[in-house]
Amino acid sequence: MIEYSNQLDRLRFWNRTAIVAFVCALPATFLVGLITSGTVLVRVLPFVTFGLFAVAIVLAYVQIRTFRCPRCSNYFTVKHALGANSRGRNCVHCGLPAYAGAQPGIQAGVHEKP
Repeated sequence: MIEYSNQLDRLRFWNRTAIVAFVCALPATFLVGLITSGTVLVRVLPFVTFGLFAVAIVLAYVQIRTFRCPRCSNYFTVKHALGANSRGRNCVHCGLPAYAGAQPGIQAGVHEKP
C-alpha cells in the first residue's frame, strides 16, 4: 500500500496554522492592546497584530484550497476551482483521508463503515 503521509503533511500544517491563527487572533490583539495601553503604539499595534493574523488565515486558506491530492492529483478540498470547500477530511475525488498514516489505525484507501 502506498503511504501518502509525507505528501499530506503540507495540508495538515496549513490546516493547523489556520486553526491556530483563527483561535488566537482576538486574544492576541486584545493582549497587545492591553500591553501597549498608555503608549503611542496603542493606535497602531493592535491593528497590525490583527492584520498579521488575518493574512495568516487567508494564506492558509489559499494553500488548503489549492492543495493537490497526492493520489489523484486533483484539488483535495474542492471539486473544481470555483466550487465550495468540502468540510470532510477526505479528498473529494478519490476519498483519500487527510490524516492517512498520521495516526495509528487510519490507512490510505481503507474506509470503515460505522
